[in-house]
Amino acid sequence: MESHAPLFTVQAMISVTGMKTIVSLGFALSLASCAGSALVAPDPLPTAEQLALVQPGMTKDDTLRILGKPYQAMRFALSGDEAWDYLYHDPWGYSASYGVTFGPDGRVASKISVRFDGGDHGSGK
Repeated sequence: MESHAPLFTVQAMISVTGMKTIVSLGFALSLASCAGSALVAPDPLPTAEQLALVQPGMTKDDTLRILGKPYQAMRFALSGDEAWDYLYHDPWGYSASYGVTFGPDGRVASKISVRFDGGDHGSGK
């Protein structure tokens, strides 16, 4: 019978277990920071009308003047893009997040709105 070397040594398994713990802790801290971010959202929240004024090609300064400081910002090192998120209530009363992505040139490249609750308001379903 042939003898095969084990796929994982005890040391490697400890390292994998340690990495899982670190990743889990990082994920938990990320969630906790998201919860904390929602508590410091600007008041008043931007309106749907203000959000509609943001157009592709606008600068970060233009966006700041219209919407104010985002409640969350994230930079993507590999692409050079930066995303800003704003909390707001859409015209139908849903809580939503409005994201503005800036390209490496600092100009609006895209925008997106996502509802948080996505629930059914009033249809009885």
